[in-house]
Amino acid sequence: MTRTHIAIIFTSIIILLPIVFLIWDENVDPPFISNSIYDLLIYKLIPVLVGFISISLFFLSYRKYKSCSRYQETMKSKFAEEGKIRSALGIIFLPVLVYGWIWAAIGAPIKLWAYYSVNEYWSQEYRLSRVKGCGSDYENGCARLTLVDLGTNQTHSIRWYIDKSSLMKLEKKQINVIGEKGYFGYIVNGLEW
Repeated sequence: MTRTHIAIIFTSIIILLPIVFLIWDENVDPPFISNSIYDLLIYKLIPVLVGFISISLFFLSYRKYKSCSRYQETMKSKFAEEGKIRSALGIIFLPVLVYGWIWAAIGAPIKLWAYYSVNEYWSQEYRLSRVKGCGSDYENGCARLTLVDLGTNQTHSIRWYIDKSSLMKLEKKQINVIGEKGYFGYIVNGLEW
């Protein structure tokens, strides 16, 4: 196997594996309540990493633009063909694309790992602040629950597929959430009221 074959295989794995994780996460749809470690990783560290990667890519592209005349001609013709607004929007949305890819590579596997690993028992009271339907892409029995932590007043949102009609009556009341505690968050196995 040559270096080219290895590079193609490695690149394919890097690109396709997050897509597989994302599809798997959507199909399993684990009822996951994040904790502070997951929130730090997903909402603080990944955006910093995305900013660093995006600035590095912009800097490398600009540097190549200044030093390579063939690259300059390619970029100029691309801007002329697509238009300045469309090309600028592509450049602006690059960080969004990078964030989505990194989340699919890190955030989705963490949720799936928490769902499939056996962890210690966990139970906590939450206030059920809102219950609404999930939308047309999900089953009729699906409900999107917005839970408010009584201690920290932090809100969490999960999809739940059991007892939608009963949960609608419990809106604004306290419920006991039962599940398993993992390193990055909690998997909800049941609700008691």
